[in-house]
Amino acid sequence: MWGLEEIDDGDWHFYEVSGVNDAGQLVGYGCNAEYSCGTVLLNPVPEPATYAMLGAGLGIMALARRRSKAGTLTRSA
Repeated sequence: MWGLEEIDDGDWHFYEVSGVNDAGQLVGYGCNAEYSCGTVLLNPVPEPATYAMLGAGLGIMALARRRSKAGTLTRSA
């Protein structure tokens, strides 16, 4: 869990979150360095471990499919 002060990107300061949608986006209120305030939409960024797990899963599925095809060809010959 992250506090809003930890999400600060340097130009914007976030003060309130009013909702979260199914995509994990946060809708809130914030101000930039020039004190221009308004509604903001924060998009989540996947961590590198998420991409690593996706790649490993796809690799395992490709290997299983390749082995399945190889087994099918051997049995029918």
